[in-house]
Amino acid sequence: MASSRTVKRFVRLLAAVAFLSFVATLFVYPPAVSSIWFVAFATLLTLNLFAIYLGEIGSESGSSSRSVESVSDMAGVLLLGPAGAVFLSLASEAFWFVFGRSKRRLVQRVFNVSQLLVSVAAGAWAFKVFGGTERLLVPIGFDYWAWTRATLPPFLIGAVAYSLVNKLLVAAIISLTEQRSLINTWDRTTSGLVLFDAAMSPLGLLWAFLFLKFGALGLLLALVPLVGLRYSYGINIELRKLNADLMRLMVKTIEAQDPYTSGHSVRVSETAAAIARKLGLRSKELEKIETAALLHDIGKIDIAYSEILRQEGPLTEAQKVLIRDHPDRGVDILRSVRSIGTEVLECVRHHHER
Repeated sequence: MASSRTVKRFVRLLAAVAFLSFVATLFVYPPAVSSIWFVAFATLLTLNLFAIYLGEIGSESGSSSRSVESVSDMAGVLLLGPAGAVFLSLASEAFWFVFGRSKRRLVQRVFNVSQLLVSVAAGAWAFKVFGGTERLLVPIGFDYWAWTRATLPPFLIGAVAYSLVNKLLVAAIISLTEQRSLINTWDRTTSGLVLFDAAMSPLGLLWAFLFLKFGALGLLLALVPLVGLRYSYGINIELRKLNADLMRLMVKTIEAQDPYTSGHSVRVSETAAAIARKLGLRSKELEKIETAALLHDIGKIDIAYSEILRQEGPLTEAQKVLIRDHPDRGVDILRSVRSIGTEVLECVRHHHER
């Protein structure tokens, strides 16, 4: 209950900060509204809604859609100015807040809207503070490449600020919900996503160029790589799920031969992961430990051990020698799986060392 109250207080505070950020941005950087501004706004809003929709229809966490949405938001900073970009994010999130089919609770939806508004405002302000200038109306003889060279440094700073604030707020809410340290949660939830977002951010410049050069139709061409990104991300998610399911299937196949140890590998994996979290290990290390613990007895799938696993009485000396060899058999089996690294293999090999 205390955790729930803390989370709600945090969300209310964040909502207040988001409102103040919105008002301050409108006051300091008011939008230069014109007919072309509204066309750019409507086009970017379409891209934003489509990006969110792609995340809603099947991504594991929506992170791919959020990354694409960040590109659209930063393109909005370039074309619409800071206030326009913040209003763009508010409009897209408000649309899904009202019409989306998400099963998230109200507090989660308020958090999503608020953290995105604060993130966009942070990125937009960083862009302006470091000398960035938005460009919508194109004069005769406009030199796009000269503008790009001058705009790229503040634009990248703004994109990094956007991503940092976004990931920090997400890590903070997870940390409060799960009552874990912020540092550990940050490591577990970001996993290099800040750098990934920064690497994707130049797409915002490309989207701005497409609109400046070809208008709304040119910018809508961005839907093609957007769909490709979502499709490739979806395949990656499905492959990871399939890989995890196959590993669990192998483990169940082993344990089916020995009802006495049924569920043993899963329990070992959960316990090892809990200890790793308590020790504050990084997410990649935790994942390797969890995988190694799940697969530590995989060598027992070998038919040579079937009689031993079903035997009710004590083992003979010959059987003891044979069963002690199952870690090496497990390594031989797992070595053919390319997704399993050397550290996992060594954990499996030495899990009976002491």
